[in-house]
This record gives sequence, C-alpha cells and structure tokens, in this order.
Amino acid sequence: MLAKGRAVAATGPIPPGIEGFDPKLRTNAQIYDPGAARALLDKFGYRDRNGDGYRELPDGKPLVLERWSTPVSAARQGDELWRKNMDAIGLRMEFRKEKLPEMRKMSRQGMIPMRGDGWNADYPDAENFMQLLYGPNAGQENYARFNLPEFNQLYAEARQCRTPRSARPCSAA
Repeated sequence: MLAKGRAVAATGPIPPGIEGFDPKLRTNAQIYDPGAARALLDKFGYRDRNGDGYRELPDGKPLVLERWSTPVSAARQGDELWRKNMDAIGLRMEFRKEKLPEMRKMSRQGMIPMRGDGWNADYPDAENFMQLLYGPNAGQENYARFNLPEFNQLYAEARQCRTPRSARPCSAA
C-alpha cells in the first residue's frame, strides 16, 4: 500500500540478511484480520456501549488512541491508513503532528504513546535490533519502554557471550 510493493513484510524482530534471522519464524503480529481483532477486543471488555461506532474502555470511559507523526505527505498517508484500519475495528484515533527532532525528543522523554518514524540498522547484527526491546534502554534506543524481565535477562546473557574478552562460556540454544 504505502510502500507500493517496495517493502518486505517483517516476520520477526530480526530481518533477512542479518545473522540470527530465522526464515521459519512466523508471528501473528502482522496478520490483518479485523474480525479476529474485534473478537479479541470484545473478549477483554472493549465494547461500543453508547452506539457511536467506537469502543469504550471496560469501565465505560472513552477509549482514544493517540498517534504522532511528522507533518509530511507520506506520514499523512500513513495516518489515513491507520484511521481506516482502526475504524474497521471500532477504535477511535487522534493524530498529533510534530517536526521529527521534537517528536523524537518527546518520545525519549516518554511523552508520546505511539508514533510513526523510521530507523536504520547502523551495524548488521541481531543485537542492534534486539536492543530496541531491552528494558534498561528505555528512553534511549527503547522508545517504546518495553520491559520484560525474562527478555532482559536473556539479552544481557547474549551480550556477555558476544563480548570478546568474556570468560563465560556460551552455550548454543
């Protein structure tokens, strides 16, 4: 759609061509299934209680997702696609615009819940991608502030194995 056929769909956190990529790994994260999404939202109590076509929180309060992007035409096209897809499952979206440097600064500070941006791997290693999910990197590379202790432990252990001077033996998984 937006990339006009020039993109490769992600099937996991590590892309093709990078050591650690698993071509057999398939996640459900990229599946477009509005019916399944609506059923999942219903299951957890996110329903349209007032008949306006949009879902409310389980406690009945309004549910509004906020997404930030830059004020350029490609970002506007992305926002339109987000709105279309979220409307299809009854989720209300609000869009905020900001110049990229300011948006990134706000994101590092944890002020932006969802945003559009780009990122390039600056070195070809799986660690470069996995650092984006490492909890202690929150507000640095981990703008999403994802923090899963089990992942953090595995990531730290993997980093130790990759350190050239590490005395710790590394076992194959």
